[in-house]
Amino acid sequence: MLVSVGLVAADVAPQVAAPAAMTSTYYGVRPGSLEKAKALIAQGDKDALAVLKSLTKEADKVLDDKPLTVTEKKLLAPSGDKHDYASLSPYRWPNPATADGLPYILKDGEVNPESRDFANSDSGRGLALAKAVRLTCLAYYFTGKDVYADWAINQARVWFVNEDTRMNPDLKFAQLIRGAKKFDNKTGMLEGRHLAITVDSLALVANAKGWKPGEREAVEAWSAKFFEWMVNGELGKAESESPNNHGTYYDEQVVRWALHLGKTDFVKSVLEAAKKKRIAAQIEADGKQPRELARTNALSYSQFSLRGMCALAIMGEHVGVDLWNYKSEDGRSIGLAMDYLLPYIDEPRKEWPYKQIVAKKVEVPELLPELRMAAITMKKPEYEALVKRNNAKLSLELFLGGM
Repeated sequence: MLVSVGLVAADVAPQVAAPAAMTSTYYGVRPGSLEKAKALIAQGDKDALAVLKSLTKEADKVLDDKPLTVTEKKLLAPSGDKHDYASLSPYRWPNPATADGLPYILKDGEVNPESRDFANSDSGRGLALAKAVRLTCLAYYFTGKDVYADWAINQARVWFVNEDTRMNPDLKFAQLIRGAKKFDNKTGMLEGRHLAITVDSLALVANAKGWKPGEREAVEAWSAKFFEWMVNGELGKAESESPNNHGTYYDEQVVRWALHLGKTDFVKSVLEAAKKKRIAAQIEADGKQPRELARTNALSYSQFSLRGMCALAIMGEHVGVDLWNYKSEDGRSIGLAMDYLLPYIDEPRKEWPYKQIVAKKVEVPELLPELRMAAITMKKPEYEALVKRNNAKLSLELFLGGM
């Protein structure tokens, strides 16, 4: 029994041998947002054209980059297979009490640069993959220029299709802890969100002419295998029960994969369960998120957690499940958690009463795009006013958030 969604495994496991055709819908934005933005560009809207110029400028930089692959890193997974995704736990550091520094010890909130070493680990590589593919796919959507789609398709070919370079469809070796007796770490599931964003973005180039015969089907088959591993594997089951942002982002990933694999019933079941399991369980009646407040970067994690819930709410709009306006019997909701944070991210800001050891994370509120969306979905114009007071530049995320 899959406790996280209340379904029998056989009812939700994808048919890997013959996966359903993936949709060509992009689920990273609210329904209709891309179409509205494209219409504004066609009308010559000043803000829309400025955002498009910025987007294509960033996408043009990507075109000079070679495709990313897990097989290039120096860090080899315990399996010995270079096709296995492998990364190091970000908050683990050498142990000063041992001669060899092993086993690594936890310093919550303090990122060990070793874990972000692009040449040595897949953590930064996965993030770069998602960013590059999303940029080029959106640039193709808004401009229709094949050069952007061709780059994204080639990157998909290298990461998901080619036998010499493709990644094995699991995250068994994500966020490894040096010196640990066990190599499996359920927190590594968090890094899978970059893969989900990548495949989500590829939907925008689904009908581009750069695909070779059988390649889209190969990406679909890879996605089906990865989804099955996430849902039915032991690490996925454990992560689904995490009572903090990890559990939320696990749901965000499996929902995004399931949407592309056409598993609408599965999607609805996870999102309906998220009302109590994520929103009501993680947000207190005063709007605090105690499990995030316990962290050493409590303000950053409170915003990060809420962004995950908002991502679920966005995807809920695509299937008719309203998480934006859900409230528990005692009023716990996404909006309540946002309201709690507003005095600490709006100007003039109140002093944050909890730990926040990385000050730069507080300089620019991370919730601005979600607040723009919430202003529309919750009918709270004060959120939009806050965004305007605190934003110096209209980014792509902020622009689409207001659609």
